[in-house]
Amino acid sequence: MTAPLQGAVLFTDDVREEAGGKFSFMGLYGPEVWVRRGRPLNLVCTFLLWAIEPEVTIRGEFEIENAPEGTATPPPILRTIRKDEDDLADRWMIHMIRRIVLPVAEEPIVFVAQFRVGDQLFSNRVLLDPEPEAPAS
Repeated sequence: MTAPLQGAVLFTDDVREEAGGKFSFMGLYGPEVWVRRGRPLNLVCTFLLWAIEPEVTIRGEFEIENAPEGTATPPPILRTIRKDEDDLADRWMIHMIRRIVLPVAEEPIVFVAQFRVGDQLFSNRVLLDPEPEAPAS
């Protein structure tokens, strides 16, 4: 039996590659986030996978629930990635990002990302809730 893959789907404001192959995730989102009304949101969806096989095919799909009319859903992803021949490690990390601009209106939006590798599914969802309006003084 093949060991299950390890992976994660994260939502952030930005991802930065640091020295030595490290990544920094700026503004990591929880399951529900307040966002500013009337301003587009720049969301970064990151898929991390610690692969075992020397070649991996990844299928990614996105869904936006309750988005304002005319909001485009990001196109799906289908990529086959091969491990560098010089990499002698048992596991290797795949890091994929998709930058998405979402309009923020009056109603909450749910953004869903799902990535499949073989028969394993990795998914996450975030509720983007417009922050309450300040009371009139």
